[in-house]
Amino acid sequence: MMRHTSKGLVLAGVVACAGAARHKVDMESASAVQVVDHIASLLGRENGELRRIAEAAQATPGVGGQFTASLQKVAGSIEGTLQPRVQEAHDSTQRKIDTAFETVQSATGLAVEHKATADQKDQAWFSCVAEELEKKTFHETSQDKLETAQGAEEEACALQQKHKGFAFAAGDDYNFDFKCDHSIEGSCQEKLKAFQKHTGEMQSDAEELYQAKKKYYEDLEADCKTKVAETKTAGQELAAAGNAHESHRDKCETVQQERVKHICEYGDAVQAKGTDEAEFKKLMAAVEGRGTEESEADRQQEWTSLVTSGCMIKRSIALGMKGPVSETDMKACSAQAQNSPLEKLNTQADAFKTLTESHPCVFGRISFSNGEQWKVSGNGENSEDYSKEKFTPELHPTDGEQPFKMCPQENEEKWRKVVTDEKAAARGEKYGS
Repeated sequence: MMRHTSKGLVLAGVVACAGAARHKVDMESASAVQVVDHIASLLGRENGELRRIAEAAQATPGVGGQFTASLQKVAGSIEGTLQPRVQEAHDSTQRKIDTAFETVQSATGLAVEHKATADQKDQAWFSCVAEELEKKTFHETSQDKLETAQGAEEEACALQQKHKGFAFAAGDDYNFDFKCDHSIEGSCQEKLKAFQKHTGEMQSDAEELYQAKKKYYEDLEADCKTKVAETKTAGQELAAAGNAHESHRDKCETVQQERVKHICEYGDAVQAKGTDEAEFKKLMAAVEGRGTEESEADRQQEWTSLVTSGCMIKRSIALGMKGPVSETDMKACSAQAQNSPLEKLNTQADAFKTLTESHPCVFGRISFSNGEQWKVSGNGENSEDYSKEKFTPELHPTDGEQPFKMCPQENEEKWRKVVTDEKAAARGEKYGS
């Protein structure tokens, strides 16, 4: 299986060659191994793997055709095996960088989505409690209205009872004396007519007063009944207002639970993003360092050395038995290597910096929607129990901790898995797994 690292490849070390390798090569007795050692001497670098290849291709010293064939095998191994191996290791590192970056990118996207949902749920709860307060205020208004109706009913019905009786006192307004003299013809008839007239006037006045009093009483009775009905309606409205407040308060408790859930999930998403960022940084430290399997500097050096060595071996082949390659050849081959470098890795440095600045996984306060929340003392039995306060909870960035103090154990047991599953799903969609 092709290794994903160039560690151990030719020229991987920086240890200078020793002793004999630095002496002039006697071309009459030269071998591929000696040529390789001489090239290493010029480069000032160890050539362990290339030397092993040269040993495997060893020919009889001094025989031109076999000598050339040996060097051609070494050059072929450089171009056909060693350089592709470095390239594959380089490409493998690039794929790791791309995968790690895309993971951070996906985690950032999830954090953005969860923040938007958390803001929406926070605003929904804030609006819900605002409406709850309105309903509580209406309930209290309904209570006042009922008390007013009860007072009006009591007053109206008491007035009705006060005027339920009727009495008519003739007093001195009417003359009920009746005297006549039968000895005088017609005297009693005239007196009787006069008396009847007086009693008729009294009856008429009594009837008129009775009807007026009756009408007044009926009005009072109607008003009492109206006030009774109004009291009943006010009582029903009070009960309805109380039920509406209680029902809405229960609804807001459910909305509150949703709010907490999504705020905690957002915190989980930010923590997960921080973990992915840490993995990316760890990878980049290996890429930017020395002596690691992912070291770009080491691999660039290996590539340059291989290209230079291949060039110098080809020059050795061209020179044949005329003499070894020189420092002039080395400079020319080094220039050639500079003109055909290994492509630099795309580390996504700027893009990664932008991602880290979006929903940063650092300790600090986070604001949701309008940055406020309701505080309800007691059970919210009075509208005065409702007040607003600042809401900017502190984010705890360490993975495994509760992201916010408000997060319950349920976040550990259930909600955090939502974010984990979303990450897995996103990765599955990306890589078709």
